[in-house]
Amino acid sequence: MAADETDKYLSVLVDLVARRNITHRGLDTALGWKGGLARKVLRGERPLRLTQLLEILHVLKVEPLEYYARVHAAPLVLDRLLNAINAQGAPPPLVLPPHLGEEELSHLIRQAVEQALEKGKAEKA
Repeated sequence: MAADETDKYLSVLVDLVARRNITHRGLDTALGWKGGLARKVLRGERPLRLTQLLEILHVLKVEPLEYYARVHAAPLVLDRLLNAINAQGAPPPLVLPPHLGEEELSHLIRQAVEQALEKGKAEKA
């Protein structure tokens, strides 16, 4: 992943942690991490792994699709996407098994976004 793209992912994650008023130490405790790992990851001192990202999102109660949309969508597009998902009676939060690979996760996210966008287009027509 390119450095600027990694920075984008990390920036959105740091913002979500701040909005939830969770300290780095509190995040370490919730995740069972030691040695200030949350601080190191959120400051970019250690690489952010997919499994760590999913664990942090779970603690923050943020669905991976919402996070992905925040990273890759313009704010107005994000609002429309989330409204479309909520309008169709959003399913319970997406729970991913810990063995899910990055490629499989990307496929699931892409599929969910495409479905939401198609539903939005159909409603406009």
